[in-house]
Amino acid sequence: VQMDVIDHNSYPEVVKKVGDIVGDEGLNLLINNAGLLPTNRDLASVTPEAMRDAFEVNCIAPLFLTRAFLPLLEKSAGQPSSSDRSVHRSAIIQMSTAVASIAENTGGSTYAYRCSKSALNQCMKSMSVDLSNKGILVMAMHPGWVLTDMGGPNAQISTETCVTGMLDTLDQLGDKDHGAFLRYNNTPIQW
Repeated sequence: VQMDVIDHNSYPEVVKKVGDIVGDEGLNLLINNAGLLPTNRDLASVTPEAMRDAFEVNCIAPLFLTRAFLPLLEKSAGQPSSSDRSVHRSAIIQMSTAVASIAENTGGSTYAYRCSKSALNQCMKSMSVDLSNKGILVMAMHPGWVLTDMGGPNAQISTETCVTGMLDTLDQLGDKDHGAFLRYNNTPIQW
C-alpha cells in the first residue's frame, strides 16, 4: 500500500485497504518507518522549516497514522491468543534513532532529526501508557547506522545486518519491552 505519511486525509483510505487485506484477524504489526533527516544539521544552518518538516514526518505522522490504525490493531490484540504482548499478537513499532537519546548525545548538531525523534519517543512512551490495557505492544527501535541513502557511506552496518537483527529482536519482544527504547540488536538505549 503506497502512501504519503504527511497526507493525513489519505489515512482512512489506507486503513480501509489494509483492513481489506487483513480481514477479521486485524493488523498484528505496524512499523512506522518513514523518516526525514534534513541536510541543514548544524546550529548555524538549521531553519524553522527544517524543524517543522522533520517533526511532521518523524513525530506527527507516526502518532496520527497509529491512531488511524488502532481499530485494526485492537482487533488483532483481541484475537484468541496464549501470548502476552508481542509482534505476533499486536504491536506498534516506532522507528527511532539512538541520536534521539538525550543521555547519549555527545555529538550535538542534527537538531531537526534529534529533536523530532526524541518527540517520537515521548509519543511512543505516552501511547504505551494509554494502551497498557489493550494487549498491544508499543516500543521504539533504533535500526542502527545503516548503509542507505540516509545513513551514507560511513554508516556502520549493512541493510542485511540491520534487517536480520531487527527480525530477531522483533521476534523476542514481549511484555518486558512495552514502552522500551531498543537497538536493532535488542540492547537498551538510555533516554
